[in-house]
Amino acid sequence: MTRRGSTGENGTAMLLALVLLAVASGLLLGLTGLGRSTVGSTGTAVARSGNAVLLESAIQAVIPELFDETVAGKIGERATVRTVRVGEEDVEVKVADICGRWDVNRGNLDVLAELLAGFGAETSRAASVVDLLREARFAQEPFVDVSQMLALPGLNAHEREGLANNATVHCGAEFVDTDHAAPELAAAVRRAERTDGVGISGRGGGRTWHLSAERETGPGTLVAVSAVIALSHDIQRPVRILEWRSSE
Repeated sequence: MTRRGSTGENGTAMLLALVLLAVASGLLLGLTGLGRSTVGSTGTAVARSGNAVLLESAIQAVIPELFDETVAGKIGERATVRTVRVGEEDVEVKVADICGRWDVNRGNLDVLAELLAGFGAETSRAASVVDLLREARFAQEPFVDVSQMLALPGLNAHEREGLANNATVHCGAEFVDTDHAAPELAAAVRRAERTDGVGISGRGGGRTWHLSAERETGPGTLVAVSAVIALSHDIQRPVRILEWRSSE
């Protein structure tokens, strides 16, 4: 009897040891996974920061080129891409006249209606948004940021995204420079011109530019940077940064 009791106790102790070992192994695996996850997220954050610095440096490097009349003249003919060498990396920076975007404060409202229609907005809803913007133009100081227009009721997420990519508050003209516009905006201008029977396409002044670049070096590392800069003849302040946005 004593011998059987001893064997039972030994078996129980061994079973308890195995359970504890399994629990410890589970904790170890969990901690290892957590460690790997932390290292991975830290590596992604470092990569994103590096991409942001690279893009910002590339955009800064393009700005002096815009003072070259020959370079600016070529860019003025059509939106283009400038390749900039930053350290050991080549970065592509898109450059376009800011009037290649529709101006929230001065832009032709028929273009806005056509742009919304191109995004899929129903005619009545597009007309309602246009009316709200018309009233807002009269009721308050000029819009200082596109996000103010995007807050108007009646717009869905897809339309807000489309307007954010095609509108500006820095052109100050009724026309759109279709040589620098995105395809969807250029098409909206052509439709509005056919409806109105007047020309809405014009040429930007070549003094205010939209520069943008993006870079991705792995999953979760995509960073986009954009800037709107105005050139000036003021020696003390030859460049004004009107906007600077980064997804980082």
